[in-house]
Amino acid sequence: MKKASYHIFLLLLALVSLQISCRKSSIKSEPQLPPITQIGANTFGCKINGKVWVPHFACTAFGDPCGELEYTVTPQFNGSDTSLFISLVAGNDSGGHAFFQIGPRHGGSLGGSSIKGIGNYADSIGVDFYTDISDYYLYDSLYRTVLINSYYTFYVTNLNPVFNITTIDATKGIVAGTFAFTLFTQDLKDSLIITDGRFDIRFGNYCRCSQ
Repeated sequence: MKKASYHIFLLLLALVSLQISCRKSSIKSEPQLPPITQIGANTFGCKINGKVWVPHFACTAFGDPCGELEYTVTPQFNGSDTSLFISLVAGNDSGGHAFFQIGPRHGGSLGGSSIKGIGNYADSIGVDFYTDISDYYLYDSLYRTVLINSYYTFYVTNLNPVFNITTIDATKGIVAGTFAFTLFTQDLKDSLIITDGRFDIRFGNYCRCSQ
C-alpha cells in the first residue's frame, strides 16, 4: 500500500513539474531594444507608442529572405563634396506583417544623398510605416507594392522630428544614428509616436531574415 502511494506521489510530482515547464515555455520573452552602438552591428529598433518594436521576419521556403532587415548605404562623390545615400526597410511578421521604409524624402530631391556628417537630417529623409498588411509583393530590392489596412507617413514639419546621424566612419564603412518623430495617417486622424529609435549599419548592401 505504501509502495502504491509512493508511486502515485511520484506521478503527481511529475505531472506538476511538466505543467510548470509547459507554462514557462509558453511565456514569450518581451523583445528588447538593441543597444545604441557605432560598430556596424546591423541593428535597428525603436518604440512605437511606448512599445518596443524590433525587426523580425522568419526565414521560410517561399518567404522573403530580406524581410527582416534590408538596406543600401552608398557614398556619393562629387568632387570635394562627399555625401551618403541611405535606404532601409525593416520588417516584423509577429502578429501580422508590418514594416518601416526609410529613404530619401518623398516628392523632393534625393534627400538621403545630402547626409554629409553628423547632425539632424529629419528634413532630408522620408519615413513610412505599413501595418496589418494582408499581402505584399517584392517590387525590387527595396521598394514594395503592398495591400494594407494602415499606412503611416512622416510629415517633416510636425513636432520637431529627429533623425540624428551620430557616426559616419568612412574608413570602417559604418553609419549609425538615433531617431524620434510622429507618423500620421494621410487623413491625419491617427498617429504613431516613435521614440528611442536607433540604427547601426554598414556601407553597402545587406539583407537578412530570422533563422
